[in-house]
Amino acid sequence: MPRGAAEGGPRTAGVPRSGPGLYGRTLRLVWQAAPVALLLYCPLAVVSGLLPTIDLWLTRSLLNVVTDTVPAAVPPAPDRHFTAMWILAAMVGVWAADVILGLYTQRLSDLLGILSQHHVRKLLLAKSASLDVGVFEHPEVHDRLNNAMEQASQIPVMLLWFGMLGQMAIGLAGTVVLLARFHWLAPVALLIAALPEGAAAARFSKSWYEMTARRAPGRRMVAYLSGLLSSRDAAKELTLFGVAPALLQRLAGHMGQFVRENNALWRSRLQTQCGLSIVSNIGVAAVGAGVVAAGLSGRAGVGDMAMYLGAACGTRAGLGAILGHFANAYQNSLLLGSLFEFIDFDPSTMAGALATPRQGEEGQPVPAPLKHGFELRAVSFGYPLADGLALRGLDLTIDAGRITAIVGL
Repeated sequence: MPRGAAEGGPRTAGVPRSGPGLYGRTLRLVWQAAPVALLLYCPLAVVSGLLPTIDLWLTRSLLNVVTDTVPAAVPPAPDRHFTAMWILAAMVGVWAADVILGLYTQRLSDLLGILSQHHVRKLLLAKSASLDVGVFEHPEVHDRLNNAMEQASQIPVMLLWFGMLGQMAIGLAGTVVLLARFHWLAPVALLIAALPEGAAAARFSKSWYEMTARRAPGRRMVAYLSGLLSSRDAAKELTLFGVAPALLQRLAGHMGQFVRENNALWRSRLQTQCGLSIVSNIGVAAVGAGVVAAGLSGRAGVGDMAMYLGAACGTRAGLGAILGHFANAYQNSLLLGSLFEFIDFDPSTMAGALATPRQGEEGQPVPAPLKHGFELRAVSFGYPLADGLALRGLDLTIDAGRITAIVGL
């Protein structure tokens, strides 16, 4: 006899719903799908993240060279002219490198996303093909598979988010270092001003995930109705019985509900973030006022002022983007949890599922061919989680070599 399955719906033990462990598994999947592309992408992303900070430093150096020459009211010395031209050439090189590296990192990110998506889809389909037929009598399994397949289609977007998060973190570290040269409290003030906006983004990301997870039965119904209404095989029945308008109305009801839920969540998110963005801009204004005061008192030159103001704006933008990406990363971890939950799903926890033999165990012996057929007496059958029986008190005799199908709704 096969090992018994636990009663009830599917369960997966030991699968984290979110956290660093999921990111580690995701990186392993990406490495398995495209190791060479990942090795090329990482150093390019690091260099791309450093370029904005290098550009700010070069701008400051160029302005300081020029402003140191202007008050003298005399032609600049050849060495200053030479230095200014070299700094300008370096800035042009940085701009060109930013464009070129951006193109290559984007291409590698797209390639990583496509290869990883194909790899994950193969894993999910292989898992689905290995499950016992009885497992799919549970609608929860269909919902899990649909959720996992939908998250697999989001793998390229997730990888793009992770790559951008790394680049922005490197760029933010550079601008924070520059801004800390002015005063160590400046980046701290900007961080405090940006935290409420990031917290709101994380809360809305969780709400979006919960809304998406709740929609699994509705999405399954939409897919079923869409396939039914566009199926050539069902066209005759739909026309004959005149049920197409009712099905269309039901489909429109589900899709309209999705649109209303999306609009309500995004309306609330936009209103909240618009208000909180004013708070973060007040922090930038305070730092900018300090930089201007330092310039008016002669404690900072024009180049220094330009660098500090640029660093303040860059830090505020970087903090907002990173906090927003952390919120997306939290949402992605929840989505990845759904994906790995199906990959790690143990079918033996399902009622009515056949368990495969453990390693070292022998499977069930293959029965001998039927010679005299078989007989059923008073057989009853019900689907798992169903309210009633599909068959009750069935008596049936089937002769050997005869094919008999029992069908019903």
